[in-house]
Amino acid sequence: MAGLCECGCGGKTRLSERTDPRDGTIKGQPRRFIKGHQRVGEFGPYGPSKPVRYEVDEVTGCWNWLLCVNRKYGQASKGYGKGVGSAHVIFYVAAKGPVPEGLEIDHLCRNTLCVNPDHLEAVTRAENNRRRSSTLLDADKVMEIRIRFETEKISKAQLAREYGVARTTISDIFIGKNWRDVA
Repeated sequence: MAGLCECGCGGKTRLSERTDPRDGTIKGQPRRFIKGHQRVGEFGPYGPSKPVRYEVDEVTGCWNWLLCVNRKYGQASKGYGKGVGSAHVIFYVAAKGPVPEGLEIDHLCRNTLCVNPDHLEAVTRAENNRRRSSTLLDADKVMEIRIRFETEKISKAQLAREYGVARTTISDIFIGKNWRDVA
């Protein structure tokens, strides 16, 4: 099931009781707006009859998504009958063209609700995963792990404990599943 949606006003929406392609509702899925709110708002990126979909943070320059959020990413309609997609990807495609084959969109600002095309970049999945704030390793640490494993004959389990990662993360480095481009 899709994530909980939030109306442009900030209120939580309820589940739809019916499917209606005219307003994009699907039975059992969260509604995009509280009844009567779909025409509220000033001129936004999709015209005057649509609500404001993001607000600009003057300090960071982020365009913070205000509508439906699934997990930690904004969700937006691709148009009637075209389904729903990640808001940041839709804004990237509108500004810069299609996402190149084999790449995904990364937030350079690390703000997953940002839809500012200037803050978005197409990168490989491996690069996107490395850039996460939760990533504990970097290229220097990976090289250090490889050298220590060869020279000190230290076990993968011990390396995992020392670097605060799972043993599978260390194994993935050696089998080339992760960090294969770091020589």
